[in-house]
Amino acid sequence: MVKWQRLSLACVGIALLLGGAALAVRAGKVVSLSQHLHRLAADSHDLRIQDRHEGCVAVGNMPDETCTPGHIFPNTTKEQICVPGYSRKARSVSSSQKERIYASYGIRSRTAGEYNVDHLISLQLGGSNDDANLWPEAAEPRPGYHEKIKVENFLHGELCGGEITLKEAQRLVGQHWRDVHYLLQGTQ
Repeated sequence: MVKWQRLSLACVGIALLLGGAALAVRAGKVVSLSQHLHRLAADSHDLRIQDRHEGCVAVGNMPDETCTPGHIFPNTTKEQICVPGYSRKARSVSSSQKERIYASYGIRSRTAGEYNVDHLISLQLGGSNDDANLWPEAAEPRPGYHEKIKVENFLHGELCGGEITLKEAQRLVGQHWRDVHYLLQGTQ
């Protein structure tokens, strides 16, 4: 990591801590950002494996739980994930698979940048390339896929920094990524 990236991450970290403190004050208690993340993860359910079917509907920029419950590489470890380049090596989603995902959600046409076939549980948090982990995430309304990428990067940093466990990171990104986004923005 180059010097300016470390400085940017430090600035983001300070901003996140301040945002977390603002949330805590509004809630009437002083709790850390990590405590908020642990609480959200504790309120999550384990992943359910189900078969994809037609008629999937995304609601509120979240995938249909019956079509996209999330799926992980079960034997992947934090140590593997935290090696630079892991996601690049793990990525394997073909064009035909993407078209199948769009079709399952009834999306027959789209413009460039309107959607992104996204991993519900990102590769950098141990998510798999299985259909059960893929969905056509919209850019709009916000927060959309651009904001989710920032949440994924943040959670990856928290995981590799030892602040949260792999299971917590997977639950947070799979079920509460919008909550984490708002927590980081200090607006929820």
